[in-house]
Amino acid sequence: MTETGIVVAVVEAVAAADGHDPVEAEPLYEYVNPDALTALCKQDGGEWSLTFQYAGHQVTVDHRSQIRVDGVTYTPDASNRFD
Repeated sequence: MTETGIVVAVVEAVAAADGHDPVEAEPLYEYVNPDALTALCKQDGGEWSLTFQYAGHQVTVDHRSQIRVDGVTYTPDASNRFD
């Protein structure tokens, strides 16, 4: 995932959960520091997860860059996002 990839992926995941266009999403930086999230995702080795609130949802990102919104795993390549 690119440096900004995790930030974009989080916004897309929450937008998908809401059934909205990501362009309409609230700014992520109002909820979590995007630079800190990106730096955390660039860490090599070790297992970790970060959970935070974003736009009324509980978002968890882990060491594999897996994103869960309200406990549901976001799969960007699947056609059945949050069904």
